[in-house]
Amino acid sequence: MQLTTWHSPYYLLFRREARYPSGIPEKYEVEESRVNALAEAEELWPGLQTLGVNQKVALGNKKKSQQKGRQKREQTGQDNKFHVGDFVLLRNIREEQQKGGKLEKDMLGPFRIFYLDGKTASLKAPDGTVDLGTPPPLDLSFPQKVDLGTPPPLDREAPVLRAPTPEAVESCKYLHLLNNHAADIDRQDKHWKMRWFLNYLTSRFQTLYEVNGTVSVDESMIKFKGHLSFRQYLPMKPTKWGIKVWVMAESSTGYVTNVEVYCGREGKH
Repeated sequence: MQLTTWHSPYYLLFRREARYPSGIPEKYEVEESRVNALAEAEELWPGLQTLGVNQKVALGNKKKSQQKGRQKREQTGQDNKFHVGDFVLLRNIREEQQKGGKLEKDMLGPFRIFYLDGKTASLKAPDGTVDLGTPPPLDLSFPQKVDLGTPPPLDREAPVLRAPTPEAVESCKYLHLLNNHAADIDRQDKHWKMRWFLNYLTSRFQTLYEVNGTVSVDESMIKFKGHLSFRQYLPMKPTKWGIKVWVMAESSTGYVTNVEVYCGREGKH
């Protein structure tokens, strides 16, 4: 401050320079013996005396709490234990910081873990590229568990079940539930490719469980950022982009008995 204003902080506050009181001489020498005596008379704060003990107790409590939480997650099957060879998804940090432009995926992958060192994982993409130094507890998560090794009860196995995990997951993106060239298709319905399948699921929901009590009807969002004509943007919802559906569920249990996809104000649905 003195280098820029050429005045001391005291002068800037009181508009005069600081000076000794009249009773104290201008040149007053402080003896070293008096300083040492004053330092020896000082007492250490009790909190500093027990700082090491308190730190050990705090670290012990932290370790017990972490161990208790880890055991609880293991009992419920929610504990993420990563091993070499596992396929994991990598959180897309760029998408979380993106404020505009084309929407990207929340998770990237799947990647294969080929090296683990404590909390650091080295990942390998399907194209062979390597990403080093990713901490698993922060940025990695297991993809949805799909049983790809058990053959179905048919005369022959489905090709998708014999495929390796990445290829099987990729092939699910190209499944078709309806013949696009069928003559009896109501193309005025924006949801015509999935309409029969959704009706089948709804009928099964109502057949397998009989609602006993009150029901509630509310809107819900299925997170989706792809190209879709009836994709909704609700800025006040936790899931802002996605497919809006009306859900009728039992109030006491939350069991869903009916689902209707909102395809916009135009059209039959």
